[in-house]
Amino acid sequence: MAEVSVELISRIVKEVLKSLNLNANSNFNKKKITAVFTGGKIDYQKSIDQLKKLDNKLKPDWQLIFSESAEEILDCQKIAAELGAEIVDGKAALANIKDRDLVIVPILTMNSAAKLASHILDTDAIYYTFKSLILGIPVIAAKNAADLSGEGWQEFGLNKISETLLSDNQKHLAKLQSYGIKVVDALDIIETAQKIFYDESYSNETVHEKFETENEKISQSTAQNTVFLDKKVITYREINPLAENIDVVQVREDAVITPYARDIAENKGMIICS
Repeated sequence: MAEVSVELISRIVKEVLKSLNLNANSNFNKKKITAVFTGGKIDYQKSIDQLKKLDNKLKPDWQLIFSESAEEILDCQKIAAELGAEIVDGKAALANIKDRDLVIVPILTMNSAAKLASHILDTDAIYYTFKSLILGIPVIAAKNAADLSGEGWQEFGLNKISETLLSDNQKHLAKLQSYGIKVVDALDIIETAQKIFYDESYSNETVHEKFETENEKISQSTAQNTVFLDKKVITYREINPLAENIDVVQVREDAVITPYARDIAENKGMIICS
């Protein structure tokens, strides 16, 4: 029989304790994410793919909430199986809402955006999202199905929207952003979640610094590199044709700028200011 030394026993005990400690830390650090589904389907697959990739990266503790309209048009059980997640009733989910680290609305609809912006909390899904904001829990919402200026609606041929209707739609999204909701493209869900969890610089202070930097750039800009757009609603149709050498796009103080227009301006290196 082989002799078991005190040194060997000590080493084994240390390895066991180390393993137990790692497992405890792993469970302790596991992110708790709630996905709130409302009844939209524009860019649905992009959002689902992002959730699956996020699941592979973080292995979070998922909790899924489906509105009644979402239950009608989405395969809830399939989504839950792909994420290894539990489907919970909205009211039941409120019991542990303070323990959640993040709320993701993979498919924000126009209806849900308008209700959240107007404080109309008539469904469990919307109430859960709103209460998360009150408790300071980060919320990410994919805007693709809610943004009338987005490519998804353009592909449906719905590009003859009145300026008033589009303006109100953009105001709803802007209001959600002012509440602290990260209103993003579906393909930016993972990046935004990782910034919330791991990037300490992703804060209101950073946004303020960026704003100050842009203001400084604007003040240094010359008239030759500036253009003024005298329209109440600025969409991609106004930004896209602008020459590449334009640095600053000045707009009316009461102008509403669609997120897609901002994205195009940013890609072209332009700054939009009123």
